[in-house]
Amino acid sequence: MVKFLVVFFFIVVVTSGILVCKPLSDNKLKKQKVFTSLSDALESPDKVYRLDLSKHPFYEFPLRLLQFKNLQELVLNETNIAELPKKIGDFKNLQVLCLNGNFIKEIPVEINKLEYLEILELKNNKLVHLPEELSELVNLRELDITFNKIVALPLNIGNLRKLENLDISFSSITELPVSFGNLENLRVLNMPGVSKIEKLPASFSNLSKLQILNFSNCSSLKIDENTIQLCKLNALERLNLYGIELIALPACFSNLSSLVELNLARNKKLDFVRTLALLGKLPKLKELDLSENELLELPLEIISIKGLQELNLSINKIEQVLPVFSKLSSLKKLTLYNNRIRKDDIDTLKNHLPRCAILY
Repeated sequence: MVKFLVVFFFIVVVTSGILVCKPLSDNKLKKQKVFTSLSDALESPDKVYRLDLSKHPFYEFPLRLLQFKNLQELVLNETNIAELPKKIGDFKNLQVLCLNGNFIKEIPVEINKLEYLEILELKNNKLVHLPEELSELVNLRELDITFNKIVALPLNIGNLRKLENLDISFSSITELPVSFGNLENLRVLNMPGVSKIEKLPASFSNLSKLQILNFSNCSSLKIDENTIQLCKLNALERLNLYGIELIALPACFSNLSSLVELNLARNKKLDFVRTLALLGKLPKLKELDLSENELLELPLEIISIKGLQELNLSINKIEQVLPVFSKLSSLKKLTLYNNRIRKDDIDTLKNHLPRCAILY
């Protein structure tokens, strides 16, 4: 009797057309054809798992796409779309949604129905607001909202526990929510040109898996000896602080034991004697950018960075390269464009550092 009921239920579900299949695995999905023609796709809608209609001038979201019940990847970049329909939530199996380079002003709250969504790209649109429902996309791994006028992230963005890559570059965001520190799997945070954020939330220090952090041209962001939120990012490998008018790095900066690459270009107010002494405590630091700082000379403290392999000193006012430079025996690349160094001194330096490529 039980078996009969199970079979009966299955038949009813199938014949009623409401049978919902789970998405294909990543390996199986990669083997599926990427349809680039809507007419071709409509000929065999059940076989459409991946669809890229970029640069087709639709102007309106093509509702005919709803015929593709198995769709897992949808790319509609540069299609002149200005509005997303509420039915966007009907793509039950969608894992990748790319809508870059359009004119979209609003994301419908029905976005929260895309329970399998892992990648959402919305860069270069007209967005000023993100719905709080975006925080319900618990499987989201990548979110890109670059080049929009968004002023705030969802308050509960910390619910996106699987988020690994977040790009909010050149947005109008004024602060990071308190919940931001709950992004426990975040590995990459890009936010260059976010010029209105003034401080980091205390919870920022909880981003224990963060590996790449780009604060380039965050001109209002205040980082000084009291900014201890950075000091607990033990997994951090690359940090870009270009042009944020640093006053000082916190003493605990030396705790960043995984840091390999650091950009301090265009930070003229820094005390570089103190800063370089501090950087000498970073055991893995290999790449350092000190360009555009109006340096007249390279402080002797640079030699405390024992494993330094690449050093960029372009666009400074350095005249003398000896004896400090000759002590940088681990260097493999030294960039000295637009300084005041004589060619004879460069030739001498090459003799002292025969294994180093010197660009000038």
